[in-house]
Amino acid sequence: MKITDLNVDNISDYDEILDEDIAESIGREFYCGIAASEEGEPASGAVIWEYRNLDDDAGASAELMYINAGTKEDADALLTEFSEQASAGNVTDVFFETAKLSDDAAAVFEGHDFRLRSDESRDIVVSVSELSKLAAMVKKIPDNIEGLDGIKEVQFMQGVTNCIFNGKKGLMEDLEYIEKDWFAEELSCCVITDKKLSGLFLIHRFPSGTLMPVLLTAIGPDARKDILYMICYSAKKVLSSYPADTKVIVRRHNDSVKALAKKLFPDRSGETVILGEKDSK
Repeated sequence: MKITDLNVDNISDYDEILDEDIAESIGREFYCGIAASEEGEPASGAVIWEYRNLDDDAGASAELMYINAGTKEDADALLTEFSEQASAGNVTDVFFETAKLSDDAAAVFEGHDFRLRSDESRDIVVSVSELSKLAAMVKKIPDNIEGLDGIKEVQFMQGVTNCIFNGKKGLMEDLEYIEKDWFAEELSCCVITDKKLSGLFLIHRFPSGTLMPVLLTAIGPDARKDILYMICYSAKKVLSSYPADTKVIVRRHNDSVKALAKKLFPDRSGETVILGEKDSK
């Protein structure tokens, strides 16, 4: 079995077994991936993961962001190689969420000490048409809410630095390494207070066209209002420039986002998925 590390130079060779939205992450600071193939044959399995908290003395964690288990032999070889690389990175906890896993693949994961269970996904998916109520919550957006496309790179980076200093990264473990144009600048926005960024709402547009908010934060006495204004600003922009059936993924990665999602989309829940967890013994 041949295992190949994925990188920006070879990632296009694996289009047939990779999801385009996750494949674009190869090349980002904390993302890694590997593919499995029989000698002389096309690749038939792959995994992509993201490292978290690499500077934590207590140990880092890793999330398998994409799993194409392939055959049992592929899955075993992929997990063996992943475990070796994760161990070298001082990873003590591994987890994943996937829509499906074959019985054979599940058995391989359990053989590698993963605990598997079914649960509700952390993601809810809404369409752009469902954002009309959000857009209508505020008739006039305050002048200090500005689109990301209206600020300079240096101003953006100052805001990012402030977010990192305050421990606000959202879904972006590698926030400090990402350039402004990686985000959908025409949809993302910020709060300007005394000529400085005091809030950010960052949205990413995947190659498939799907949208995902990746960071929503504000500081100061008006933080709650500013968050509402930013959400409404972006909702108005999305409604005016994207087809009604465009998908928007809301990832409920912490309690505050869960509470906000419940308030904004009370009737929405996540699909049933398979969750996997593994920790050091």
